[in-house]
Amino acid sequence: MVDLNHLYQEQILNYARQARQSKPIAHPDATAKMLNPSCGDEVSIALKLDSGKISHLSAKTKGCAICEASTGFALSALIQMDEGTALKMPQKVEDALTQEKDMPLRGGEAFHPIRAFKSRHTCVLLVYQAVAKAINNKRIIK
Repeated sequence: MVDLNHLYQEQILNYARQARQSKPIAHPDATAKMLNPSCGDEVSIALKLDSGKISHLSAKTKGCAICEASTGFALSALIQMDEGTALKMPQKVEDALTQEKDMPLRGGEAFHPIRAFKSRHTCVLLVYQAVAKAINNKRIIK
């Protein structure tokens, strides 16, 4: 059995602190909210796009340390990512968790111990799903 202490390793806690420090974006181009019905985690995203790339990203997270950590990590890892790549992130991160592939973003290896906890995968994925939803919402509104 995997040691639960690995689940909350120092890097995860640092990323979680980053999520709590996120500042709102004035006049975002797109917003979205995602909810994990199994545990109640909630992520609200606001983003700005510049030339098809994420230029600013903010989030409000209510949930476990893993959900907060994934959000905090994404706040910096997704900056300057193009819309198309961001739309593929939910599947790529899910594949990394379920098929033991490398995480698609540098620094994402901190989330490898979560692979052993299938019930926590959605906690990691929620922010990427919210970003993809925001981008898709923006495309619909245009």
